Amino acid sequence: MSEPRGLLQQFDQMLHHRSMLPRKARVLVGCSGGADSVALLRLLHGVNQGAFWQWQLIVAHVNHNLRGPESNADHAFTRQLAKQLRLPFRVKSLRLESTPGSQVSENSARKARLAALARMAATNRCSCIAVAHHADDQAETVLMRLIRGTGVRGIAGMATSRPLGAARLVRPLLGFTRQSLRDYLQAIGQPWQTDLSNSNRQFLRNRIRHELLPLLAGYQPNIRRTLVRLAENARFADRAITKEAKLLIALITSSQHPGEYHLPIPALRSASSAAVAMALRHLIVAAGGRNDQIHHSQLMAAVRAVRRRSAKPSLQFSRGVVLTIHRDQVTVQRPAVARGRPGR
Repeated sequence: MSEPRGLLQQFDQMLHHRSMLPRKARVLVGCSGGADSVALLRLLHGVNQGAFWQWQLIVAHVNHNLRGPESNADHAFTRQLAKQLRLPFRVKSLRLESTPGSQVSENSARKARLAALARMAATNRCSCIAVAHHADDQAETVLMRLIRGTGVRGIAGMATSRPLGAARLVRPLLGFTRQSLRDYLQAIGQPWQTDLSNSNRQFLRNRIRHELLPLLAGYQPNIRRTLVRLAENARFADRAITKEAKLLIALITSSQHPGEYHLPIPALRSASSAAVAMALRHLIVAAGGRNDQIHHSQLMAAVRAVRRRSAKPSLQFSRGVVLTIHRDQVTVQRPAVARGRPGR
């Protein structure tokens, strides 16, 4: 059956507009065998039949070995699909450990999968890694982060492109819905594998997909589109804040004492609180603090202290990093530096 032109043309036009996959690139295509990644593979293969893109596509499958015979069936299906499309096939088999009586977490499986894709990309000299997250995934991600608590960057959801190892991870399907991808596969007669774990309500994302989003759709029928638009707006805001914060970060200086850094307060007074918070976070990490252990409440207390030019006693962050407000500058010090310096 010939491929329908509608979605394929939209996909091709989006790739031209976004410029996320360079011409003649070696592209590693993550394919689990499920509907979304199979649609991504078929769409990339379809647009690559023309003379313009000239990619070297390589199909990559990560076998988590978490579902016994089903995992092996996904592996065999994906291998056969790559053979059908006359594309190279690579596989990485993982052995993820779980604690007794519990399942491997979504987050640990995701990290292991991304690490495996990064290794395969490096081995196969691929500059891009394409994965199949779509608009519905984006809406679920935004809701999940809102539930757990997040800021502007978290609400921005998944980026269309970001570094992963030596390659770039790209998400070409973020503008397409789950249903449109399944409709496309059905139109071309392409089967896919079904992962029954996607219905397991033990995982938060699945509860959001099967319970919360349908409930919210009763209040707002276009809730998924609304959440995707919210992510786009948050991304624009985050870029503006980041641009402003980079100007402040460029003013950071180190002292003659290792582990001690300074930031002039006058430059912070006219900046937005969000940009000041981002610059202070960067300052704390530079002094040895762990980014994932800097709590929002601590950071906001530091921003307020900067505005008042008062931090008495000094504020302490992760790994014992100390932040002190002086008359004209903010100083952060590693614990050993802070203990060894005389008071000012």
